[in-house]
Amino acid sequence: MKTHVSFKQAARGARFVDALLLARYALTIHDGITVLGDDDDKSHWPMDFSIKLRRIDEVFQMAGINTTLLLHPPQSRPRQSFPRSDVDDPPMPSDRGES
Repeated sequence: MKTHVSFKQAARGARFVDALLLARYALTIHDGITVLGDDDDKSHWPMDFSIKLRRIDEVFQMAGINTTLLLHPPQSRPRQSFPRSDVDDPPMPSDRGES
């Protein structure tokens, strides 16, 4: 029974790491973007998430998690050795004797 519990804890930990990686990715994308205000002065300021990104990176470093890997590595698909005629050409009429 203890093995089942440890697998559940590992799955929860993996979901937590995935959520933190996704949050880090979103903060990285928006870090440095300039926000324009909707006031009369048309104020603007850059968004700075560097402190939050450093904190997340410190936690990952303490846990031994590599943050330089892709979130979802590309899946390998088998190559086709012939062109797909069903995509490029219209479907051929069936030879079932239907009229």
